[in-house]
Amino acid sequence: MAITLPIDMARIDTTCPVCGTPHARRLSQIYTEGLATIDGTFQSVGTFNTIGRQKIHTHGSSTGVHQTEASKAVAPPAIPALMSAGRKLQIAVGIACMVGTVAAIIAILRSANGFIFTVWATAASAVCGLLLSQFVIRNIDAEPTQQEIDTHRRHYPSAHAAYARWERTFKCGACGERFIPAE
Repeated sequence: MAITLPIDMARIDTTCPVCGTPHARRLSQIYTEGLATIDGTFQSVGTFNTIGRQKIHTHGSSTGVHQTEASKAVAPPAIPALMSAGRKLQIAVGIACMVGTVAAIIAILRSANGFIFTVWATAASAVCGLLLSQFVIRNIDAEPTQQEIDTHRRHYPSAHAAYARWERTFKCGACGERFIPAE
């Protein structure tokens, strides 16, 4: 069975310049292969050491990401986060929804009921407003524009250059040498 490589990979000599081992791997490949999503559930049963030996049932779940040491060692350089104007507007609208919801519910309940009930209603309205704002913030698509991406690259040229260099870098599996192969 023949393996066909993309055209650019076919032209790249991935032989290690130090030890001569062929087929070094990209840092990005080593990095992504070392990441694993963990998602599991568990259930257990135990007993109290009392008269009647009452049973305890527990249930739970666990999620996360596992990263190997090799993946950590070749992690990409950090680039400051890009927050688009649309995303900033999205957050502002979410906060306005939360404040407006709280104010409206408090105003309605103050006119209808006494002080004690108003305190509880204020807490409930704050929760409702928070949930509404989270819905707004998470469900509006606000991708950055090309102009915002270009501006971000101009503001952080060294971070973007370091990331581009990381994407071109290979690592030898035999001696550990990192290098950028000639094309």
